[in-house]
Amino acid sequence: MRQAALALTLILLGSTPSVGQGDTLATAWQHLASQLPPDPTRAARMINNSYAGRGVPLTFWVRSTVPDSALRGLTVADHPCGTTAFTLAPRLPPKDQRLEGERMAEVDAHGRELRVWPVPVDHWPRAINGDELLLNFPAGDRQDLALAVKPDGRYRIVPLIDAPSSEHVDCPPYRGFGTSAYTRCVRWQTRIVVYQGPCT
Repeated sequence: MRQAALALTLILLGSTPSVGQGDTLATAWQHLASQLPPDPTRAARMINNSYAGRGVPLTFWVRSTVPDSALRGLTVADHPCGTTAFTLAPRLPPKDQRLEGERMAEVDAHGRELRVWPVPVDHWPRAINGDELLLNFPAGDRQDLALAVKPDGRYRIVPLIDAPSSEHVDCPPYRGFGTSAYTRCVRWQTRIVVYQGPCT
């Protein structure tokens, strides 16, 4: 989680090369994050209202086949696993064909997929509520907001609920991430979510 917050902070502070209007987006988000009210419910509402119809700024992978000359309008940053872009996304995954996100899945004890969520880069599962997966959502230094994602890619910002305690567990035999060394599993009571942990 700290790595995700750090990565987003570095992008917002402009410590990496940017292209076109990406700086304006990052600056506007940084300003809004600094103005959020202390109450998480009001803060979530303010973010959702401010970016209604456009989607909040999120981070995605730049496809390895995209040349640097095609990155106009994006704030790009180096990442241990590739190159990322910070951009508005009304729905997940982004429609911009230059970009791609990641995925997380709920599985049963035998590793069979029950549902899949498209997610941005460097977000981790914090809670599960019905068919919504709640991910960490860095907004400045605060830790009380979450990105609530549905399997169809719709999402919203919500206060981070008091979820049942979670624990990291050995993953069932899941094939969705191949032989990745970064596969992780977290369990809330009887529900298991498998995801790709941070690469190093």
